[in-house]
Amino acid sequence: MSARLFAGRFEELLGAARVAEIEAAMTDEATILLAGDPATGKTSVARRLAEYLESTADGTGALVRRMAAEAGVSLADFNARLESRPETDHALDAAAALAIARGEAVVFESRLAGHLGSWLRRRGRRGLVTVYLTCAPAWQARRLVAREGGAALAAVVDTALIADPAATSSLEGCAAILRGLGAPEASRAAALLDVEASRASEDRGRMRRRYGVSLDDPEVYDVVLDTTESTIDEVARLVLEHPPMR
Repeated sequence: MSARLFAGRFEELLGAARVAEIEAAMTDEATILLAGDPATGKTSVARRLAEYLESTADGTGALVRRMAAEAGVSLADFNARLESRPETDHALDAAAALAIARGEAVVFESRLAGHLGSWLRRRGRRGLVTVYLTCAPAWQARRLVAREGGAALAAVVDTALIADPAATSSLEGCAAILRGLGAPEASRAAALLDVEASRASEDRGRMRRRYGVSLDDPEVYDVVLDTTESTIDEVARLVLEHPPMR
């Protein structure tokens, strides 16, 4: 159901000429489409996969930077356009679909990896494997805080959350526990998580409004992998076990 909903809305927004352009550009190049929750290792996994395959990784992040440069605006201003102008957001998704159709990179990160992969297959694109990465919220929180706030703040998360990772079921829940400690460093860590959780929630909300679908719908992915207790190399090897990468 989700795939059909996306296909109908996406094609309506693309228009017949754009659909035909994408179909005409299709190759059978093996391509991994990668999506996932925050701090699940998407970018690191994408880079490692590209190294293994001796090729390149790309994604919507790079497309955003290129489109911002072409529009002559800052990255912050372009991101604001994505939220306030549906046509800009859709143009980004259309550009991603075209890049995947062409096989421009062996690994492509996209928030809509599963939905775009499903739609492109229906239109004749072969050689795709779609992957969604997940992670226990406590470990997501730890990774996010370490990345944005450094080792000292990560240690606060270790003490408050990692000892009992099952105690939280979301980044928002992790932030609430940290705020409840009342310590300045815990509050700083909670603020970092609030920002990431809000960004992820807004992105999911936009996709529901644009296409009526959930980004993490498991039905549109070939494989869903939990990275909580796995290394980057382990995750990459699991991805490479799936056709057409074998």
